[in-house]
Amino acid sequence: MIPSTDSAEIRVADGAARKIIAGTNRMRQTLGTDRVLGNTQLKVGFDPDNSVMYVWSDYVQWNEKQVDSWASMAAGEACRAVLSERESAGSAWPYSRYAVAEIGGSHYMMIRWGTATTQADCPA
Repeated sequence: MIPSTDSAEIRVADGAARKIIAGTNRMRQTLGTDRVLGNTQLKVGFDPDNSVMYVWSDYVQWNEKQVDSWASMAAGEACRAVLSERESAGSAWPYSRYAVAEIGGSHYMMIRWGTATTQADCPA
């Protein structure tokens, strides 16, 4: 992974990460953990060639239902982050898609993905 130097990418990633971390910590009972999760377990990155903002967690202690609940929340925040920036920056913002994954050991699993079209179409 190459760290971004683009100020808009950094700002959007930071905002999305903060919201996803807060959402994750509000879901601790659903997720079956009393741990407060933070930046250590969550990453946000961009793929300009494919116009995708990625969100991934390396916290692999959740079961399938918990992962699904977390991914739905994270996908909603990612979708809204991409749309909000596109609404303010217009065509200067090259990202229109989002993806949420879980990374553990030597594998990753794509959980949720989509194209950010309207706020109403973003996952809840």
